[in-house]
Amino acid sequence: MGAILVLEDSQVLLSKLSNELKKQFPELQTLPARTIAEAQLLLNEFEIGVFLLDVCLPDGSGIDFLCDVRTISPDSVAIIMSAQQIPEFREQAESLGVIRFFQKPVDTQTLFKVIHKAIHPEAAAETAPPSHESFQASLSSLTTVDIIQLKCLARSTQVLQFTRADGLSGKIHFQRGEIVHAETSAHVSGLDAFNEIVAWKGGRVSESNESIAEASINQGWESLLMDAVRRIDELAATAH
Repeated sequence: MGAILVLEDSQVLLSKLSNELKKQFPELQTLPARTIAEAQLLLNEFEIGVFLLDVCLPDGSGIDFLCDVRTISPDSVAIIMSAQQIPEFREQAESLGVIRFFQKPVDTQTLFKVIHKAIHPEAAAETAPPSHESFQASLSSLTTVDIIQLKCLARSTQVLQFTRADGLSGKIHFQRGEIVHAETSAHVSGLDAFNEIVAWKGGRVSESNESIAEASINQGWESLLMDAVRRIDELAATAH
């Protein structure tokens, strides 16, 4: 699986985890990073199969970084570490089913078992009872809805561009975790554009450097996503 990237701003914990990972998995290269900027450089340079990510970092959130990981390394495994007691985040993340979550201080023995199963898929055949402490899946299972939800949970302020396989593109503007504007290259904007983008499958997602646009959407993100998903389900039912 190439390498393991460890993104952690505490130099003490970063060194400890990196040294232990090198001992446990000498066949894999361990790549330490203290900021998202450093991790981004490593992501572009190395083939990485496992990502061990802190949530709160000096230049952003490890959750935000997941979108970049999904784009460049969709079949990788992401493991999230957090010292914050946020039950709502845990529930939302668990409902996504796309990452593994560890509360700090991290149980390294359990962590090593998770990584071992990730790099040795045959070990996954050994079934274990469900745990409320952790979960995992390939990031390739992330949908457009999942990515939007991750950005909202991370209270991001940025613009994401979604591009379909046929070249049609759309942008969603986030302001402190709320969805404030959406537009497509077909000159659709506002709520209609958002609902259209949410329904897209496949394609690519990337960050746009443009400024946040004036609000054209004034609905909380949770109800906004629920309404959009309901429309998708209704259309699918009608098609059958």
